[in-house]
Amino acid sequence: MPGVTKSYPVWRSPIGQMLGLVAPRMARPLRSFTALADVSLDVRRGEMVGILGHNGSGKSTLLQIIASTLTPTSGTVSVKGTVSALLELGAGLNPEYTGRENVYLYAAVIGIPRPRVDERIDDILAFSELGAFIDQPVKHYSSGMFLRLAFSVAIAVEPELLIIDEALAVGDASFQLKCFDKIRQLKEDGTTILLVTHSTQVVIELCDRCVLIDHGRMLADGDPAIVAPLYLRLIFAPDEMKDAIRREIVTGEPAGGGSGDETRSLEITPDHPPVPNGVEEVQYVSRGAAIHNVRITDRDGRPAPVLIRDQDYVIRYDLRVDQTIRHPRFATLIKTLRGVEIGGLGFGEERTRLTELIAGQTAHVAFGFRCSLNPGQYTINTGVSAMLGQERQSVHRRINALMFAVAAVDERQVTGIVDLGLTPSLTVGS
Repeated sequence: MPGVTKSYPVWRSPIGQMLGLVAPRMARPLRSFTALADVSLDVRRGEMVGILGHNGSGKSTLLQIIASTLTPTSGTVSVKGTVSALLELGAGLNPEYTGRENVYLYAAVIGIPRPRVDERIDDILAFSELGAFIDQPVKHYSSGMFLRLAFSVAIAVEPELLIIDEALAVGDASFQLKCFDKIRQLKEDGTTILLVTHSTQVVIELCDRCVLIDHGRMLADGDPAIVAPLYLRLIFAPDEMKDAIRREIVTGEPAGGGSGDETRSLEITPDHPPVPNGVEEVQYVSRGAAIHNVRITDRDGRPAPVLIRDQDYVIRYDLRVDQTIRHPRFATLIKTLRGVEIGGLGFGEERTRLTELIAGQTAHVAFGFRCSLNPGQYTINTGVSAMLGQERQSVHRRINALMFAVAAVDERQVTGIVDLGLTPSLTVGS
């Protein structure tokens, strides 16, 4: 998909738009709006790509062009294989038709022949869990029922390319879990998947790659564990810093505006081991306070570069306050190197009774915990929020602020990420 651009004319009035269509020499658009600007993207067979970006960034336009429901203004798109798309909730469904009738209608819209639907109709209805509602007009369906019906058809035909545009944000938790399990299965079977979502955790857990789109331009394309934090940093940044952060994402040159000694890579010291290639620290822009000196110690305050499973430790950091902040909340989160969130905690005045930090003060934050992690390498996020005006916003946040390793000194063969303390037993009967 080389150099795809999509622009829309902006007219002064509906009458001008009509004249422009029937007599283009008599009326010209006021200007044009570019929804996508020179976007190039190659997706390999069997790859799952997450697409992140703010509302209006061009994500949905990109998917519609790939699904051939929109034509690009310039550039070309080449898609090989059967395409199934969930572009908009309810798109392709007739509200006057029953759910069963819409199964055939929706299948026809995405190019599935009727005999193939006949072969799979029982599986489609079973997956949708609509029961007797399948023979009711869909105009009486809830948004969750719409999703059940559309998703069931989209995945039942076993497409070579599945496109999902935020549709899975609708529906109850149990059906969402069922959908994600099915997506994993399709991925394992070799289906190529494009997923637009605002959930960075879904992208990190499911996707092989992540693309960041901003105002129609592609800023980044790479490992989800790297791109997702950049997306969060950009959308949470003050408006006056966004352009600098965009340049940093594209060029790699620091945007500044942080704590003064801000860097995107971790400092390498005896108690702060280097981070493997591909895992970098990403800092949000500081708003009146900055997090420093993130570390793990034992209960006595001694540095602990390597943690021993089943021992007690403390995550610590200092918050230096430059401007008075109200109702601060402090948080930390432990993740795998891949970015999967394992566990964390946030606390504020309900624990500390602290309602204000004054400029010049330093808060020393500590989270005690028993290490139940299995041997491996992990990272820590730290963050502080406060009431800025009438809203709670991030004051400072550091993603991948510290990497640490966990070792085991016993010979228990524990699987997974977390040691649940399982106690085995065996009884043999005659």
